[in-house]
Amino acid sequence: MKKFFLFTVALLGAITMKAQETDAMSATLQSGETTTVYSGADAFKNALAAAEDGSVITLSSGTFNDPGAFAKSVKVYGAGFQNDEETGVKSTRVLSGVQIRKDDEGKFHDNLRLEGIWFTGGVSIEKVEGEILTGLQVVKCHIGNIDFNGATQSTLLLQSYIEGALNGQGQTASNLLVQNCYVAQHVSNFGGASNVLVDHCILARDNSGVYDQYHGPYTYRYTIIDIYLSAGATANYCLGYEGYFTYKAAATSSNCYYQRNWETLFKDGQGNLRYTLTDTNTPRTWEFAEPDKFLGDDGTPVGVTGGDYPWNPIPSTPRIVSSSIDSKSVAGKLKVNIKAEARPANK
Repeated sequence: MKKFFLFTVALLGAITMKAQETDAMSATLQSGETTTVYSGADAFKNALAAAEDGSVITLSSGTFNDPGAFAKSVKVYGAGFQNDEETGVKSTRVLSGVQIRKDDEGKFHDNLRLEGIWFTGGVSIEKVEGEILTGLQVVKCHIGNIDFNGATQSTLLLQSYIEGALNGQGQTASNLLVQNCYVAQHVSNFGGASNVLVDHCILARDNSGVYDQYHGPYTYRYTIIDIYLSAGATANYCLGYEGYFTYKAAATSSNCYYQRNWETLFKDGQGNLRYTLTDTNTPRTWEFAEPDKFLGDDGTPVGVTGGDYPWNPIPSTPRIVSSSIDSKSVAGKLKVNIKAEARPANK
């Protein structure tokens, strides 16, 4: 059952207000015991500029401007990367990608987490000699290419719509987990010492129809694959055209389902792996027509609807669904009313 709660923040002392609007987009910055609420299109930018390592930024629905580069260990939560038709909550959209950079001392700040946001650009990780970006988490986001220009460790991409490719750029990715994601293009070109696991995903082709792309020599399990696998790849309980697994004896595969009749595979009957339905342009649910037919040894369907984190774009954390800011202060206090929705995990 959905739980709704309304809380009022009296802005005095530690709490400051950067704009006075009604029904404004907002970015709420929590740094220790201090809460600051920013509003307007630059709210995210202002909150990130004021944030410290360990801060949490919560974004309302709406379209925010480019927040600038990320050189801090922060957690950022939006209202979702696509509209929630059930509740009427609109998405959180950011008019930029994610630029992850070193700080003024040439160091990465680890454990950046982004959840429930549509970024109109991609992710770019700066190359910093002697530095490894650790603990990056991109959860339930819509994002473009992810360019690993620098070395990374323990990166998690979860329940996200990646509208592009994962480009390793020859860099080492130690323990990269791509889980229950839709990836529109290839996963490739990570350094030889990389450990990449693609689990319960859909690896589609972009709409160009190009076939001469290859996924790299990584581990794929419980995944729907529509591009060739490179030599050295391992596929277990995957689904796709047999040639993608066996071309030039490329991949080592076991227990895979060799079929590519998308019309009969999915409940919506659409004959391709595009993210949206052709006739309505609405996001697909990726449910199988026969849910018990294509199972992994974990007992759940292959693809994004199976596993421990079945596909659901709605954030599992509390999210701001509406906010209003009083235009006048009373006794030196400015009142902000924020309505947030709590969701159980994976629901």
